[in-house]
Amino acid sequence: MDVSPAVSRRALFATTGVAAIGGALGTLGTTVALNRGSSFAAPARWTNDFSSREWTSGWMPRSVTDVNGDGRADIVGFAHDGVHVALSSGSRFGAAAHWAASYGRHGSAGSWRVGSHPRAIAS
Repeated sequence: MDVSPAVSRRALFATTGVAAIGGALGTLGTTVALNRGSSFAAPARWTNDFSSREWTSGWMPRSVTDVNGDGRADIVGFAHDGVHVALSSGSRFGAAAHWAASYGRHGSAGSWRVGSHPRAIAS
């Protein structure tokens, strides 16, 4: 299992009320290690989307936050063509969907650059 620390985040991926570690966004997809209370479960791949092979943090940042109000951390990525989101079910992420044609790297999506145009997500 690929658990490279390409972008590692701690967030509520399931509705247990305790944080999990997303060794998320590695070279083969997104992995999550759920919190067992006194240890973390083995990392499991929740989606093949948002891999660091296709999504480089220096060009296309990704983050985790609850975007639909269900208490679980979803993945938000800023791609060439805008914003992509994968919703969490509590045991996996759905397919990444294109949510907005803005805030992206390409000119048609606003020409946003990581070093010049930081993007923040708030809930």
